[in-house]
Amino acid sequence: MNRIRSFLYRYPRFTVDCRMDFIREDSIVLGTCFDLSQSGLRGTFVQTVAPGAKGIVTLYLGEKRFEVQASVSSVRDDETRMRFQFASDKERIAMRDLLKDLAPQGRA
Repeated sequence: MNRIRSFLYRYPRFTVDCRMDFIREDSIVLGTCFDLSQSGLRGTFVQTVAPGAKGIVTLYLGEKRFEVQASVSSVRDDETRMRFQFASDKERIAMRDLLKDLAPQGRA
């Protein structure tokens, strides 16, 4: 019998410490992002955000500001995981460029 293993790879994650906010309907929830990748982020918010919630997350990295649609994939204790939902290739490329600035030489 032939055994083929399937591997799922995830995008590299970068440790960050930046402010963020999540806009959903009429509310804005402030938070801190501490882990960032091309597909999403991990962080904490001052208020609980329910899994499945969708809205706009804005990251404030020094002088740079990045805004993208996102959904909450999970919440564990005070840690929230979000997945980005890019509306265009332009947004996806902008995220890649942002991560290149965060990456040590030779990564991303």
